[in-house]
Amino acid sequence: MSSSPLISLLALIVTLGVLITVHEFGHFWVARRLGVRVLRFSIGFGKPLWQRRGQDGTEYVIAALPLGGYVKMLDEREGEVPPAELPRAFNRQPVGSRIAIVLAGPLCNFLFAIVAYSLMFMIGVPADDRARVRVLDARDVGDQGEAGLVFDRLGLRPWRPALPAVIGQVTRDGAAERAGLQPGDRIVRAAGESIADWEQWRALIQRYPGQSLSVWIDRDGTEQTLDLTPDARETEQGERVGFIGAIADVPDDLAQSLRVVVRYGPLDAVGAALGKTWDMSLLTLRMLGRMVIGKASLDNLSGPLTIAQFAGQAASAGAMAFLSLLALVSLSLGVLNLLPVPVLDGGHLLYDLIELIKGSPLSDAVQNFGQRIGIVVLVLLMGLALFNDFNRLLG
Repeated sequence: MSSSPLISLLALIVTLGVLITVHEFGHFWVARRLGVRVLRFSIGFGKPLWQRRGQDGTEYVIAALPLGGYVKMLDEREGEVPPAELPRAFNRQPVGSRIAIVLAGPLCNFLFAIVAYSLMFMIGVPADDRARVRVLDARDVGDQGEAGLVFDRLGLRPWRPALPAVIGQVTRDGAAERAGLQPGDRIVRAAGESIADWEQWRALIQRYPGQSLSVWIDRDGTEQTLDLTPDARETEQGERVGFIGAIADVPDDLAQSLRVVVRYGPLDAVGAALGKTWDMSLLTLRMLGRMVIGKASLDNLSGPLTIAQFAGQAASAGAMAFLSLLALVSLSLGVLNLLPVPVLDGGHLLYDLIELIKGSPLSDAVQNFGQRIGIVVLVLLMGLALFNDFNRLLG
């Protein structure tokens, strides 16, 4: 499903705006609760498009470049702090408080994903989204090597839809094409037998391997007669059957008629959402790990153009698809921000954990060097993501 550039742009702005706000609000809320003064809460970077100073003294900003955000806290490392305000400076907080503030952003992204998935499970999801596995005891079935008998011995019968006897596609150089059958032809009679549906047509063809038979078809309201000689092949049981290289025309509404929607109660929905969030987070980590060790292509990295494309498609597909995308991107942001790269939340956590272990913070020189390395890594990754975006766009 495609979407217009305008819808893609608006969907991207909404996606990034919501998820960045969720992430930065986590830092903001916990910092305020722990007594740290917040100077600025910014959604986006660069020139402010809108700003307001609240009664709490915090400056709230929406900036021009919506590819991130930040919460600026009072900190002696970033400027002079009045003596009376020192207890409210971020750098003066216990290491446990600083860890809590840094963790709050990614955790809010995970919480958002859990809430979004919970809503989806309560509203209703396709049955296979959270498939419930059933175990069938087949120990008494006998020789399971006889494929044609296994289902009968288990008491099962494969489901086949009652499709009309209408040709959907024909295989090139197959018996159907050689006889002149075309997509859209409706089989009326064959070998003197009236044909009611595709299953009957298929069974009849199997009875005539290598034998010529007359077939009456309806093509655009006109009956015609064709001579058809099915090709022959041998089954696993050694039986010789006919086939013609054609498949049935499947009505457009068949897939919709088979769609089963499962709705969960509130508690079950939260449990399913927790499982879904965990599974998707592990999948993201595995993919990142495979890219690092060279077992997955770096082409998998996506930038804002690809996200805009998917966001536009999801928005065009409906509220549930867009909510699913928001959940996926949110948990991806949570995972990425926890990576131990300086500049990211995971880098700050790494510094704090080292301080917790060694009993003193790393020197400013080491931290500043790490920050520079982190900036270089992020710039390279963003450049590669944009390169991949343009390759997809122009490819």
